[in-house]
Amino acid sequence: MRSDQPLRLAALRLHGTLGAKGGGVGRAPERGGSAAIEIVDGVAPEYFEASERTLNGTELEEFEARVKSVSSSRRSIAPEWARFYDFGAGKLPPFLLRLAEGSERG
Repeated sequence: MRSDQPLRLAALRLHGTLGAKGGGVGRAPERGGSAAIEIVDGVAPEYFEASERTLNGTELEEFEARVKSVSSSRRSIAPEWARFYDFGAGKLPPFLLRLAEGSERG
């Protein structure tokens, strides 16, 4: 578990919104929306159902025994907006082009 995860969960509970950025060189996808967290007593059943796809027999039994004591949460995100900047395509948004031209002048 990441050290900042409890803080992130607290912020998400308080505000109910989130935004994320990512991408590679010259690309900047951004997205955001509303989020909700439901604390589950024990482990969510769908977690075990998903585990059945990759584990079987004693592996699955051992896995279930190890994680039963862990509490979990069910997170849902309703996307509300998305934006994608692809600066590698050679096109800059007009406001960035003006900004770049202004900085070249002096």
